[in-house]
Amino acid sequence: MIEKVLVLAASIYDFTDRETGEIRRGTTVHVLPLDQKSSNENTIGIKPTKFSMSFDDKDIFKGQTLPAYAEMTWTMDFNRMKPVPVGFENFVPLEGA
Repeated sequence: MIEKVLVLAASIYDFTDRETGEIRRGTTVHVLPLDQKSSNENTIGIKPTKFSMSFDDKDIFKGQTLPAYAEMTWTMDFNRMKPVPVGFENFVPLEGA
């Protein structure tokens, strides 16, 4: 699916887990879904969503000015019942950001 979002920030992480010794690498993306309701009975406003992507996905955001509007392509992870982004494109930076 394709969804219009506001990409707030993207950052990479690359560290060794102290307990397991496993190398943890990835890209964290914070987005604001533009079709989300602005409030419900438990929340006022719109909460950003945090996604984890592969380390190589960092290249999607290189050279982009964030925050920016973008089209996020995603699939559903039915095991966790969560959307999983697979790409972002058509970035349009916010004016004056």
